Amino acid sequence: MKIIPFSHLFNAMWSQGTVRTQTKTKFICKAFQVPGYVQHGCGNMAIVHFSQMLEAGARANQFTFASVLTACAIAADLGYGRQVHVHLIMSGFDLNVFVGNALITMYVKCGSIEAARRTFDEIPEPNLISQNAIIAGYVQHGFDWDALTIFSQVQQLGIGADEFTFSSVLAACASLVAVEQGRAIHARMVRSMFKSNVFVGSALVDVYAKCGYIADAYKVFDKMPEKDTVLWNSIIAGYVHNKQGEKAMKQLHRMQREGIQPDRFSLVSILGACICAEYLNYGKQVHAYTIQTRLNSNLSLNNALINMYVWCGRIDNARLVFDKMAEHNIVSWTAIIAGFVHEKHEDEALKIFCKMQQAGMKPNQFTFATILSACGSLATLENGKQVLAQTIKIGFVTNVCVQNSIIAMYAQCGNLEESKKVFRDAPERDVVTWNAIISGCAQHGHGNEALQLFENMQDLGVNPDSRTFVCVLSACRHAGLVKDARHIFDSMICDYGIIPRLEHYACMVDLLGRVGQLHQAMDFIKQMPIEPNASMWQTLIGACKVHGNVELGKYAAERILELEPQAAETYVLLSNIYAAAGRWDDVAYMRNLMSERGVIKDPGCSWIEVQNRVHTFTVGD
Repeated sequence: MKIIPFSHLFNAMWSQGTVRTQTKTKFICKAFQVPGYVQHGCGNMAIVHFSQMLEAGARANQFTFASVLTACAIAADLGYGRQVHVHLIMSGFDLNVFVGNALITMYVKCGSIEAARRTFDEIPEPNLISQNAIIAGYVQHGFDWDALTIFSQVQQLGIGADEFTFSSVLAACASLVAVEQGRAIHARMVRSMFKSNVFVGSALVDVYAKCGYIADAYKVFDKMPEKDTVLWNSIIAGYVHNKQGEKAMKQLHRMQREGIQPDRFSLVSILGACICAEYLNYGKQVHAYTIQTRLNSNLSLNNALINMYVWCGRIDNARLVFDKMAEHNIVSWTAIIAGFVHEKHEDEALKIFCKMQQAGMKPNQFTFATILSACGSLATLENGKQVLAQTIKIGFVTNVCVQNSIIAMYAQCGNLEESKKVFRDAPERDVVTWNAIISGCAQHGHGNEALQLFENMQDLGVNPDSRTFVCVLSACRHAGLVKDARHIFDSMICDYGIIPRLEHYACMVDLLGRVGQLHQAMDFIKQMPIEPNASMWQTLIGACKVHGNVELGKYAAERILELEPQAAETYVLLSNIYAAAGRWDDVAYMRNLMSERGVIKDPGCSWIEVQNRVHTFTVGD
C-alpha cells in the first residue's frame, strides 16, 4: 500500500476540521507516527499511537484507517483489526475501496479468509488491487479452486489483470495440477502482452513443470528475453520435480555460464536431484560450494544436504552436517532420524529422538511416523506405546500418516489384534493404511485374511499400488497360496498396468521355492525381463537347502558370487547344503575358499528390550 506523505495526511485531516485546536500539537505527533511506524514494520507501535490519537479526540480518515489496518496485518492482531473495522463503519468509511482493500489484506494476513471475502463482496466497485488481494489470500490459505473461481467472476466485471493477478492464479493452477486452466491463463497472458514478463513467466514455468509438461515449461523459459534468478530456479526445480536430474544440473551450469550465480533456492533444488549414489559426487561439489560461498549457515540448505546424504546412503556425512548446524528445526531433526531408520540404525534414531525432545523441539506427524517405524523394526513395543501416548497428547493420533505407522508398529511388535483395532477405528484410510494391515496379516501368517482385506480394499474403490501387491504376494508366500499368487501377479499387470519390480518377482520365486517347486522358480527367474539380483538368488539357495537340491543350489551360488564375490552368507548357505547332503569334502572346500578370498562372516546378533532400553548381543556376549 502506498503511504501518503505525512504533511499531506495532516493537511487533509486538518482541512476537514477533524482535529480540535487544543489537541493540535499532540495529534500532529500521533498522526505522523502511525504511518511512520508502519513504514518501518513496527505494527504494534503504530497500533498504540493510533489508540492514543483516538483518545486525544481526533477522528481518523481513510489514510489513517488504511495505515492502522496495515499495522494490524504486520502485527497479526486480528482482534484489534476487527475493532478498527467496526470503528471505520461507524465513521462511514466501510464502502471506501481504498480502506476496503486494506481490510481485505489485513484479514488475509491474520488468517481470516472468510472475513476477507465478505469485505470484498461488500465493496461496491472493487478494483484491481481488491481482486489481487482476495485471490492472493485464497492461494496463500490453500483455497486454490476458490481463487480460480473468483478470478473468472471478477474478469467479467472488466477489471483486468496484471502480473500479480497472473502469478497468483498460476500458483493456484500449479497446486491443483490443473494444466488446462493454466493453458487458458497462458493464452490470456499472451493477449494481455504479459508473455515477456519474467515474474509471470516463472509462475508459468512452474505450472507446466508441476503438471508434468516439462517440455512446455522449457519452451516458456527459453522464449523469455530476460532471465533472472527466479526464472532459472523455476526451470531447475521443474526438471528435478520431473525426475530429470541430469538436465537440472545442465541448466545450473548454463545459468552460471551466463553470469548468474545460484542462490540457496537453486542449490536446494539441485540437491533434490542428487538423492541417489550415482550423483553423490555432484552433491558433494554443491556442499563444497555452499561452504565456499558461506551459504552453509542456511537452515533449509543444510536440511537439503542432510536429506541428500541420507538417500545416497551416507548417514555419516548427514550426521556431520547435522552436528555442525548452528540451529535445527523440526525438518532437520526428522531428516536425520529418518536417515538412521533408513540405514537400519533404529536404536540410534531413538537416541536422537530423545535428544530432540530434550532440546525442547516438538515432533510433528512425520517425526512420529518415522520413530514409530523405528520402534516397529526393533520390536520395542513399550517404546512404541510411549511414542503413541505422545501422539495422543499432542493431537496427531488421528493423522493418517501417524495411524499407518501405528498399525505397522503393532504388527511388527507381534500384537496383530491391536493393529487390527487401530485399522478398524481409523477415521480415514488411504492405500498406505491398507498396505500396513495387509502386510501385518502377511507377517503373522494370516494369508487368507490378507487376501480378504485385499478384496475389501478394491470393493471400496481404493486402487492398489505397487507396494500393495508386494504385501499381498508376501501373504501368499507365507501361506503357500501358489494359485492365488499367480492370479494376483497377472492381475497386477493386466488389470492395473503396474510393471512388476524385483521385489514382486522375488516374492514369486520365494513362494515357489517354499513349496518345493524349485525348477518352476528357476524357469520364472529365466523368464524375467529384468536381471535378477543377488538377493533373489539367495532366496533360491535357501529353498534348495530346505529341499536338498544340491546342483541347483550350486548354480544359484555361482550366480551370486559373480555379482557379490565377498558375500559371506552365500558361502555359508552352499556349505550347509553340502553338509546336509553329506558332501563333507565340498564343505571343507567352501571353508578354504572363504579363507583364501578373505571372506569373513559377520556374527549374527540378537537384541532384547529391558526397562525400555534395547540391548544387542552376539554369540559369546
